[in-house]
Amino acid sequence: MLYIYNKASAFRRIAHDLHLPVVYPYHNRTVTRGRTASLRVHINIGCARVDWDAVVGNVDVWNRNTLLAVSKVFTYLRLMGSGIPCPRLMTSEEASACGRQFLGRKDGLSGGRGIVIYNAGETPTRRHDFYTPVIQCRREFRIHVWNEAIICIQKKRIANATSIIHNHDNGVIFQTIPMDQFNIGRNSTEIIRSRAIAAVSALELNFGAVDILQEQDTNELYVLEVNTAPGISSQPVYNAYKQAISELTGE
Repeated sequence: MLYIYNKASAFRRIAHDLHLPVVYPYHNRTVTRGRTASLRVHINIGCARVDWDAVVGNVDVWNRNTLLAVSKVFTYLRLMGSGIPCPRLMTSEEASACGRQFLGRKDGLSGGRGIVIYNAGETPTRRHDFYTPVIQCRREFRIHVWNEAIICIQKKRIANATSIIHNHDNGVIFQTIPMDQFNIGRNSTEIIRSRAIAAVSALELNFGAVDILQEQDTNELYVLEVNTAPGISSQPVYNAYKQAISELTGE
């Protein structure tokens, strides 16, 4: 059974193709198909506020702890505690004194929402939940991890982006391209792969799409976030998740 946060998600099509029942917890709707009794596991696609003990009892839930990943503050604290490079958390005073552009952010939002860009030395004009320095981007990848294995790799094409906030609204396009086509070196490729898997594990998740940025000057690789309801409209990404869910559910 799939629990899907967004009714427009392409995961709905996977459920249809595999004849799996779907629950939309935030819309009080259930679509039943297939043999529900045969399911060995419940798969959570981005639903953060569900009392799983009340809903499914002792049945195994993949990505039970999605709420942890929704919080960027918690994510960065967990990543730092696991030795995984990520944006530095700062107070407003530290941000103003950091000597570079910085971001004021509201916790719990995604897709670039709630981000305000400040110039070096500027005093924030409003209160934010946390602040991070701007990391100049050389390349950015999205690594799809499932059960401690990488099932697909995408690169963000940012040549036509209109902002340092890299999302679809600002002109960023995801491309599914083999990483060996980029001259980033074998060592960097292995680091990207290992950090993506480590980030998902650090947040106690079974799967997630990990955004990793390569800094322009130092080539350091930073984990920006772990997406628990990633876009999968690209056919290679869709196929990768469909195969993974099919193998897990036996459908």
